[in-house]
Amino acid sequence: MELKTKMLSVALLSLSVLFSSCGKEEVDQLSNVELESEEVVVHILEKDQTFTVQSLEEALAVIETDYKEETWSQGAINKIKLLQEELEYSKTLDLTRPDVEEEYTAHLKEKYSANTEYSKATSGILWDGNLTGFLSVTTIPFNLTSSKRNRASSWQCIVPGSVILCDKTWFRGKKVILVGIPPFRVLLGGGIYNFDNRTDSFF
Repeated sequence: MELKTKMLSVALLSLSVLFSSCGKEEVDQLSNVELESEEVVVHILEKDQTFTVQSLEEALAVIETDYKEETWSQGAINKIKLLQEELEYSKTLDLTRPDVEEEYTAHLKEKYSANTEYSKATSGILWDGNLTGFLSVTTIPFNLTSSKRNRASSWQCIVPGSVILCDKTWFRGKKVILVGIPPFRVLLGGGIYNFDNRTDSFF
C-alpha cells in the first residue's frame, strides 16, 4: 500500500511539473490532443487482396510499386492524393469552431461539384446493415450527419473506383480503402477491417 501511495505521488508530481512548465496555450493544446490510429487497410476487391500499412504515404508506395499495371491503379492513387490535400487543408482550420462545418462543407461542395475536374468520384452506398438501412451515397467527400455516424456496416459499389472510409470526421483516424468494381458489396465487420459501425466520414 505504501509503495502504491509513493508511486501515485511521483506520478502526480510529474504531471504538475509538466503543466507548470507549459504556458496556457500549450496546456490547451495538450488537453485537445486526440490520439488517432494511422493504420490504413487497403482491400483490392477484384483480386481479394488486402494489405495494412501505417500511413497514406505507405499505401501510395505499395500501389505505385506492386499494382502499377492494374487498370484501377491511377484512380486509386489520385483519390489518395486528393485525400492528402484535404487533410492538409483541414490543418488550416479550427475544427472546434461552431461554424467550421458549414465552411468546410461549402469548400468540399465547390471543389467536388459536377462541374469540376474532381467530379468523377466513386459512387457507392453505405448501409446500416447488409444492404439494409440506407445511410449515404459516397460521391462527394463528406462527414456523415451525427445521426448516421458509426452506423455503417457495409458498402456497395455502384461506379468503379475507390472509396476511403474514415474512422473520424474530416477524414481523420484509421482508414479503409476499398478498390473494386460493381456489384461488390463489402461487410465492414470481421477481422479484415474491424470497421463495423466506425465510419464517420468518407472520401
